[in-house]
Amino acid sequence: HPNFLRQGIALKLMNFAQDQAIKNHIHAIRLDVSVNNTPASELYKKLGYQYQGTVDLGLGYEHLIWFDLYELPLV
Repeated sequence: HPNFLRQGIALKLMNFAQDQAIKNHIHAIRLDVSVNNTPASELYKKLGYQYQGTVDLGLGYEHLIWFDLYELPLV
């Protein structure tokens, strides 16, 4: 929601997810994000997620066809 932009909430959520993954011995976090969601893509890159490619996830929605895939190895 626009009222909650630029407050660091996404960063806190991402850090929490990473901490939980590490505590639970998860080897990597993998995310997919719509190619139209530039703010999320930029956040993932800033946090060290590595771009893995772009795919059609076959969701069947005209506005959600292509997704960028990101991965953060934790080991």
